[in-house]
This record gives sequence, structure tokens and C-alpha cells, in this order.
Amino acid sequence: MLTHDDILAALRQEFPSGGPGADPDGVFLVARLQDSGLALDDPTPYVFIPDVHLVPTTDSRRFPWVTARDSQIDLLTRLALLLGGLRVADPSLQVWQLGDCFDLWRTAGVGGKPEDDVAATQAAHQPLFQALYGNAGLQVLAGNHDQELLKFRLPGGPQALNTVTLHRGESMADVVLAHGHQFDPLETLPRDVKEFFARGATELVPPTPRSMLEAANPHWKPDPVNTPPPHRPGDANQYLHFGLKHDDPLPLGAAAVNVVPYAPVRDPAKAFVDSFGGGGRKPTVDGPRQTFFTDIAWYANQMSQAGDKDVRLVVIGHTHRARIVRGKRPDGTLFVLVDCGALVGTSFLSDQLDAPIANGQIGVRVGNEIRIYQLGYTIRTAELVTP
Repeated sequence: MLTHDDILAALRQEFPSGGPGADPDGVFLVARLQDSGLALDDPTPYVFIPDVHLVPTTDSRRFPWVTARDSQIDLLTRLALLLGGLRVADPSLQVWQLGDCFDLWRTAGVGGKPEDDVAATQAAHQPLFQALYGNAGLQVLAGNHDQELLKFRLPGGPQALNTVTLHRGESMADVVLAHGHQFDPLETLPRDVKEFFARGATELVPPTPRSMLEAANPHWKPDPVNTPPPHRPGDANQYLHFGLKHDDPLPLGAAAVNVVPYAPVRDPAKAFVDSFGGGGRKPTVDGPRQTFFTDIAWYANQMSQAGDKDVRLVVIGHTHRARIVRGKRPDGTLFVLVDCGALVGTSFLSDQLDAPIANGQIGVRVGNEIRIYQLGYTIRTAELVTP
């Protein structure tokens, strides 16, 4: 079966580190965890593709940076073809898209017919979907932006699912895949409200993130489309891998690289608001890089107590912030949350590397080891704000 070394070698061959004048490629390690305490000894290889937010080309011009860019679509197409080749060598390879593959909130008009929106998006990106379905053998989860996929089968593709417990194989414990919106307090709002703000907050607005409160403020006005890229943030939490170096893009010497240890924050007021996503059972609130850990660890604990499950790893997307968080379930068992990031929008990779860049993260799991990679290094400039 394929190993981490096999998959990384293939990625580095497809995305080699470019020299002067070369395409901005490369493979960069965002985080890595190898821990036998996960009890996930099954050698089946998995690749996890997070949020893409695909829309037809005309809609991508209306919603720059919150839907996939051409460079990100090209990257994903190359990845899908690469994974197809790996599946020929090892048919056991499984490829999962973790939800929000489509962005039905930003396709056509408000409240459009989901089947038509999906068909229009697939027609606009035929080479990508041929590679995803035909080569990579993609399996799909439904996210908050494409939840309607649960109601019909993707044309030419698989049936989308809500959450998935992976087949154990030789493992003693379990892995659950979910988009992640199930643990987000904002997702308690009605869809028509969320869709309204998703369009109003970001349509024709540069890629600086905008909150719902900013969007609702009648005195707030968007920056001009030629606004320069933001400066490096001072907060280490704003980087994918703070301190990652030019000369060591793949620091694989330690079993835990850029792994966040869970440390709850005692703040009753914030915990009350946060509890809307977790049923009011939380005395603490998660920090900025630990978002949803408490809720998801509680969910894993409930699943483990309800039957024959022992959930020690949950893999999500949704937040567009790649990270690995290690802590414990309420019963004291080791528990890990892996957020695979996004292939939409931008991030700052490192305080020692130029930024911001177009997101291109994926997750890879083989046995007890999980890695998150950034593929490619396309620097976001003011000239790239509009397609």
C-alpha cells in the first residue's frame, strides 16, 4: 500500500520547488502528527480535500477570493490527475472532499435551484470534474454551502453524504469525517439569512475577510478593488505554520510538528455564546486555533459511549484554517481534531515566507500519522483581486 513517503514524493514531483522565473510551486508542511495512541493502525491511505467553493466563472467574478480562483482550480485538477495515477498503483487509496465543494449560496441568484446550480458549475469546470470523478474516485461530503447535495446525486459523480465513519480495517479505533458546520453556532441561523449575508458581505469586495456585523453596518464601505495585500499579522495564530523556513519547507524530523495542544479558556460569557453550537454543555471556550475542539470531542465521546465506536480522530474543513489539535475526550481518551484548511481564499503561510498566498491545503492520513500540506505558493497581489 501507499505510504506517506510515496504520496509526498508524488506531490513533490507534481509541485516541484520553482527557481527564478519558474511557476510558484512547491510542497510545504503545515502540520504533522504521528501518535500510536490513536490506535489507527490500518494502512489504508487517505487524502482529504477541504473547501473549494466552486461556482461558474461569471459568479467567481462577482465573489472574488471567497470562491475558488483559476490558480486553485488548476491546482486541484493537477492534484486529481496525480491521485488518479496513485490509485492505479494502489486501488485502496481513498479520496474524500470534506464539503463545500460547491458554493450554492453564490451561484446565480438567491434561492436558485440546487440541481441547476450544480450542473452549471460542473459544466464550467469539466476537466476538473472529469479528473475528480473519473481519475481520483472522489467521495463527497455536503457542507453548509452545498447542503442540498444530500437531496440528489451529483450528475456523473457520487452521492454526497453528511458525516462518515471510516471503515476500521486493522484499526482498534475510529475516524469520523464531517464538514464541520455541524459544530458552528452561526449554522443555527436560517439558510435564507446566511445566504443573504454571504452574498452581501462579499460580493465585489476585496479578499480581506468581512464579518456579518460589518456587512450589516450601513456606514461600512468596501475598500477599492485595487487595495494592496495586507501586511504580515503580528499574531502567530494568523499563520498556517509560524516559523516555517524557506530552506526547510518539509520539517519531518519530529513526530509532532505544529500541533496545537488543547488548552480551554475560562470565559463564561464567551462560553455561553459558543454553547449554541454545542447544546449548552461547555464551561470553557476554545481559543482561536482550537475552534470547535470542545464540541467535536464531546461528540466523539458520545459516539464512543453509545455503541461499539471509539472515535479518536475527527477530520473537518469549514473554517478555512488548517490545523491539528491534540487533546482528550471528556472520558480522558486521546482525541485529535484535524482541520484540513481550504482550496479557496488566502492565508499567511509563515512569518519567514512571503505572504499572503492562495490557499492550497490538503490532508493525508496513513495509519497513525496525519499530515497537512500546502501545495503551491501563489502570492496574492493587488493585481489578482479581480479575475
